[in-house]
Amino acid sequence: MVDRYNGTAAEVLEGLLSGGGLASQYKKNMSRLRLKGQSFYSGVLAEKGQAAAEAELEEWSTRLRMREFSEGIEPVVRGLLALAQIDKKGEHSSVVEITQKSVYPHRHEFQLPSVLVVVFNRSVSGCGCNVPEDSELFGLRGRLGLKAVTLQAGSSWRLNAPTAELGLVLPIRGCLREDMNDQGYKLATISLSGQTFCTTCSPQLVADGFLKYSLGMEELNQAVGIRESAGGHLDDAVGFPGATDYLAKALPQLGSYLTRLAAALGSDHKH
Repeated sequence: MVDRYNGTAAEVLEGLLSGGGLASQYKKNMSRLRLKGQSFYSGVLAEKGQAAAEAELEEWSTRLRMREFSEGIEPVVRGLLALAQIDKKGEHSSVVEITQKSVYPHRHEFQLPSVLVVVFNRSVSGCGCNVPEDSELFGLRGRLGLKAVTLQAGSSWRLNAPTAELGLVLPIRGCLREDMNDQGYKLATISLSGQTFCTTCSPQLVADGFLKYSLGMEELNQAVGIRESAGGHLDDAVGFPGATDYLAKALPQLGSYLTRLAAALGSDHKH
């Protein structure tokens, strides 16, 4: 299954975009919920009727901004593609195979192995006139502190159909971006159905791990572990109330920002 994803980050992203693999699955997900035997929709349907069930389904999806999130993934990936295409040496983008042994906080939605594309956010050197629009929000030193963007793609074990999930790598609120290596990070993921999920990952030294590593008794991966906690509201992951609404509105801008960032990095701007 993963063979069709072999290649550079740019090749994988281009293949997913050209194959229509990143189209919104919001409507399909709503239809599945209506047919699901045991769900809040079926409960309201049995108790109050179809009109009430439809109203609650609409209120739930609107409150979580599911339609906007699901439709916002493809534009962001087009921006990721622009960045990956100028990264000729693969220093800022990569393709990783996700297996049961991977430490990446993958969701159980995916059949394994699956593929993960990672594209790092970058800064533009030079004068201020070359800084991309929306850098104050999405730039490395912007309000979100966006460090990288991920895209996991593969097959859903539940649906037995292709699926994908966008991930925003963000600093833990209260920590500086420079402290991410010490303090860890938050991963806010968005599925093609528009559902969001949050994971916090922090480094954890194994007992006597550093000592044994420094004495040559163990490898580094035996000295450092990962402490992971998952779940919670998107507002908690991003770190401020109203983040769900904020990100839903800003997601289309992220794709444009990444495209402009790639253009700025690829230009021979001089003053």
